[in-house]
Amino acid sequence: MLHVDNASVKFTLYTGAEMTILTPATAEKLKLLMMPSKTIVVGPSGDRLPVTGEACVTIRSKSKSTDATILVVEGAHLNLLGRPEIWSLGLVKRCNHVTTQLDPFATFPKLFTGLGTTPGIFKINFGENTSPFCLYAPLTIPAGLREPARAAIMKMLKEDIIEVVKGPSDWCAALIIVPKPNGKDVRPCVDLTMLNKTFKGKVIRYLAYPSCSLL
Repeated sequence: MLHVDNASVKFTLYTGAEMTILTPATAEKLKLLMMPSKTIVVGPSGDRLPVTGEACVTIRSKSKSTDATILVVEGAHLNLLGRPEIWSLGLVKRCNHVTTQLDPFATFPKLFTGLGTTPGIFKINFGENTSPFCLYAPLTIPAGLREPARAAIMKMLKEDIIEVVKGPSDWCAALIIVPKPNGKDVRPCVDLTMLNKTFKGKVIRYLAYPSCSLL
């Protein structure tokens, strides 16, 4: 909340704007002395915005003040504080470099132990008339990747990243083994294209299961 002349006005800080903009309702409330404006304002879409006038005001924060020429734009729903006024009032500061003597590994050891898991069980909501997709035969893994793939999957099982499915399942996606750039390790991936086509809403978490042929 800032003060324009002697009235409080709620602004949205917009560092991408070169001018400060008020809504017609705010301008009417402030009873500003409006003057015709020749300034051309273009929105993010590239369309020209209708400027109904401009006024010279003083904008104050708790510790600083600045004189500014503000524009009133027809159809605006938010009061936008432009970049020049943001810098003048010291509301945003530029940080080019950060130095600290804090050792995050020593200060927050739990954050750097294991992979961590999200607690709870999350449900995926499917759209209407959704049919489960089940791959009955696993994709062939190249011979040169089978041992690295087995080691990677066993490691994921040990760390409780994935689980073994015992028994039939309505859903079964393809396991794809992708070599890592170092040429030694592999990354087990799951093709969830069919699942992504059927869910509705936001998926928070899902579990991927390895191919039974590798276990």
